[in-house]
Amino acid sequence: MRAADDPIISASLLNAENTMSDSKNHNSIDALLPPEMAERAEQIGVEKTRLDTLSLMALAVLAGAFVGFGSMFSVVVTTGAEGVLPFGVTRLLGAWSFRLASSSSSSAEQSFLPAII
Repeated sequence: MRAADDPIISASLLNAENTMSDSKNHNSIDALLPPEMAERAEQIGVEKTRLDTLSLMALAVLAGAFVGFGSMFSVVVTTGAEGVLPFGVTRLLGAWSFRLASSSSSSAEQSFLPAII
């Protein structure tokens, strides 16, 4: 029996294709080439510019709150680590904790690498 003949695998593949091709689903995992990813980012950005003022301000306040929580959690995790852990490990733990605390905001637009540097 081939995989294409199996109804469960066929339904699963069809569902995966529909999920990845859905441009309204911002949380999907896409395997896109750089030009396609740039186009996708542009589409999402244009959608965000069309938000009403109240929604835009609410999202801005929430984004600031998540960054504040991430920063506070990073400080709590790294406090007292001087002399106990190596410098690089402390920075890495702080960056990961920042990322963990602020993960409720858009994960596609954040990276913990700038916090390490």
